Amino acid sequence: ALRAKPSAAHARTKQQSGGSARPPRAITTHSTRRPLREALIGEAPSERQPQQLKMSAPPVAARSAYSYFTSDMHARLAAIADMPTRMKRIASAWSALDAAGRAPYESKAAADRKRFQDESAARDAEALAAQEARRAAA
Repeated sequence: ALRAKPSAAHARTKQQSGGSARPPRAITTHSTRRPLREALIGEAPSERQPQQLKMSAPPVAARSAYSYFTSDMHARLAAIADMPTRMKRIASAWSALDAAGRAPYESKAAADRKRFQDESAARDAEALAAQEARRAAA
């Protein structure tokens, strides 16, 4: 909300009342949907409604190798009910893995990164085509 700067009269009122006077409020409209310009000048807002872009949902982000490893290990360590203990064991097991042990999870992550990049490129092409169609129509 807009607020006016306290004036000298406001400072005097505040001193006289012991500091409880509030600064004068700025001019506002009764409806928060109408712009202040319409209230002050009398201009009605533009009749044109903004166009909403109809785009597909953004692609799901790519998972990391560690994410695939943790989901696999959660299934194996389901008997451990204490989540902090389970997560500590998963983290220590990931740290202990060598390159050969991480390879299956790295390949899953690489495939998921490729999927994400393909979906992102398709969505970008869709957005570009929609933008070009709007420009051609205008």
